[in-house]
Amino acid sequence: MKHLFSILFLLFSLYAITLPATAIEKADAGQAVAAETVNINTASPAQIANGLRGIGLSKAKAVVAYRDKNGPFKRAADLAAVKGIGKRTVERNQRRIRLK
Repeated sequence: MKHLFSILFLLFSLYAITLPATAIEKADAGQAVAAETVNINTASPAQIANGLRGIGLSKAKAVVAYRDKNGPFKRAADLAAVKGIGKRTVERNQRRIRLK
């Protein structure tokens, strides 16, 4: 019984030591998401392709061509006007798209 208590105390102590590290990892993960946003009004095709899910380099080039022809995007939903990009793709990337 004495050994069981010692083992449980040791396990609890090890768990308590790792709590601050877990909190830091979660904070870093939140910062990583924020850092992965793409300004679709200024980004290059490579930046758009790397930053948005479901958009490869050819679609990213189409985004830039559309932007050059029609001016800056006013809303994230306007990205769906680009040929080959649907509403679903825009919805999936909503948190990653910046306009300014």
